[in-house]
Amino acid sequence: MDAPSSITYLCPGCGTETNHRVLKGKMWKGKDVRVEATTKCAECGLVHNVNITEEAPIAIPTVVSWKGGSEKIRIDLLPADEVCVGDEIQHDTNLLVTAIDAGPKRVPASMARDITTLWTKRFDTVEVNFSIARGSRTVSASVDAHPDEEFEIGQITDVGGKRIVIHRIKTQESLLYHGVALARDIVRVYGRIVRERSH
Repeated sequence: MDAPSSITYLCPGCGTETNHRVLKGKMWKGKDVRVEATTKCAECGLVHNVNITEEAPIAIPTVVSWKGGSEKIRIDLLPADEVCVGDEIQHDTNLLVTAIDAGPKRVPASMARDITTLWTKRFDTVEVNFSIARGSRTVSASVDAHPDEEFEIGQITDVGGKRIVIHRIKTQESLLYHGVALARDIVRVYGRIVRERSH
């Protein structure tokens, strides 16, 4: 099959790892992926031949959780790729690694070749949980937010059809009484109903 249109390679001309345009070449896929090509360095313009052999990607069994459900998929990774809990992996959606099984053990990090199951959750949006004070009682609600969306103490926002003001935010690290937190770090937001004044 044809080689890719470009590759990253250590250029013998300028001595840096740069993008190279493939002028002509072939690629073979088997246990390994092999590329033989004539390339041109994007930095210095040197035309030279490259021969690259890499291990072929492997399909990692992966569990994707989302809103109380889960599905099993397979994600292609290079055998030597290191995966850690907390990593974000781009698949059809953005996935956050929550746990890694390597054989019978659950580990914080592993080379892809040793992973037996990768546990993830969808991370294109995250569920932000709210506790909302309504007089003497508290009700729970949740909203979907982008992982990098900010929530700020004193912010007025709509949750479950109600306007609330945020007065505390519990993150994975601390309890905030002022400042801002990203949706990805929030465990729970505490708010109270905004009382609309009639004129």
